[in-house]
Amino acid sequence: MEINPEILSHRGPDSTGIWKDENKRVSLGHTRLSIIDLSDEAKQPLHSGDGRYVIVFNGEVYNYKELVKKLNAREGSTAEDTNVVHHSTDQFQTQSDTEVLVESFKKWGKKCLKELNGMFAFAIYDKVKKNLF
Repeated sequence: MEINPEILSHRGPDSTGIWKDENKRVSLGHTRLSIIDLSDEAKQPLHSGDGRYVIVFNGEVYNYKELVKKLNAREGSTAEDTNVVHHSTDQFQTQSDTEVLVESFKKWGKKCLKELNGMFAFAIYDKVKKNLF
């Protein structure tokens, strides 16, 4: 079955995107209404930094800047080291809460849900385990 992104174009007029796995058994589609990060790098479906996970996301993670601090924190770091508001490491390529969400899932798995404050729905596909969360 082919996906027609025009069906949902009224929901996200800024861009559309479709990702299909190599066997074409899984497809993730997204129509985008840009709010937090307006750049092309934040378009969805969005891949984790290592390429293992792909996410589609709608909504907002209100505490994504605090999660950046947790994700950037290293063993033995001080409070001053983690006092970063913008994504400042090579781990992040965008300013989007979508990327923070997929990197949170990469680090904590489904336990990332306990870290999230917001209103959202998302799907994350693991290309290695070939499963959808």
